[in-house]
Amino acid sequence: MKRWVTELGLFSVVIIWGINYTINKFGLVQLSPAEFNEFRFLGTAPVLFLLTFLFERSLRISRRDIVRLLGVSVLGVSVYNTMFSVAVKYTSVTNLSLLIAMSPIFSSLFAALMKQEKFTWKMQIGSAVAFVGAALVLLAGHLTSAHYPHALAGDLVGLFDSVIWGIYPVLTAPLFKKYTPLRVTSWSMAIGAVSLVLYNGIVVRPVFPVALWNVTWMSLLYSILFVTAYGMVVWYLGVERIGTTKAMVYMYLVPAAAVSFAAIANHERVYAGQVAGGVLILLGLSYIKGLHTFAWLHMRKTLGKKVPLAPNEARQQGQ
Repeated sequence: MKRWVTELGLFSVVIIWGINYTINKFGLVQLSPAEFNEFRFLGTAPVLFLLTFLFERSLRISRRDIVRLLGVSVLGVSVYNTMFSVAVKYTSVTNLSLLIAMSPIFSSLFAALMKQEKFTWKMQIGSAVAFVGAALVLLAGHLTSAHYPHALAGDLVGLFDSVIWGIYPVLTAPLFKKYTPLRVTSWSMAIGAVSLVLYNGIVVRPVFPVALWNVTWMSLLYSILFVTAYGMVVWYLGVERIGTTKAMVYMYLVPAAAVSFAAIANHERVYAGQVAGGVLILLGLSYIKGLHTFAWLHMRKTLGKKVPLAPNEARQQGQ
């Protein structure tokens, strides 16, 4: 597969994920966050199992890894996605997309705490800049109170959700050493579906799928087919072909896509405090991960012009 095809696929995925912030809101008009994600995972798990078997010819997970798989699935699939939907329901797309964008910061912090990475000055400075940005986003949240009266609660849930999404890759790292991300994700979706079926059966009044509105079905199908089935497969294929660091450059586009689509489809306004906070979050993330250099390299290659070298380019090229 040609490089430009891979990168076009990654670009399409981040646009789809950005649009999902608004599409998810439509499904939550009729369903609770737990109900929405129950139906989503029930529809997604069989699709991912089929794709995993077609690509790998196996679905096997060792018994010694089941306990870890159960834990990360409940945390990273059931809890994360349910809380994501809670935050989507109660706060603006702009705030939530920027807060979720902080998850790599938390990944770096948790990796350092678990001795997977060193806690460097670079990490501390980048984290501090990103947290200042998050504070600005939270402070700007009151400006959306006319449309989202519970915006602060939604923002706090979104920030906590970013923490969960940050620790997820750290906890799944031992599984990814043995299995492909697609196989782990397939089983995680199935376990997430079962856990939410049990939760909704005990705590929430179940909704019969036939009674769902057309807009709810549209939101569910978008989440199942595009966000998860297409998105996960294309993303992991892209990461495999061009590498994690270069693929992560595309994640900068998720908040931009989310905010743009929310403004068009939901008439959501963007305020100066949110913009300033978002810039600081992305700068902090870029500084920690060194993604600014890779973005610069990519621009030079794409434009085919003599763009000046980025700082420390030679060193970064060797990483």
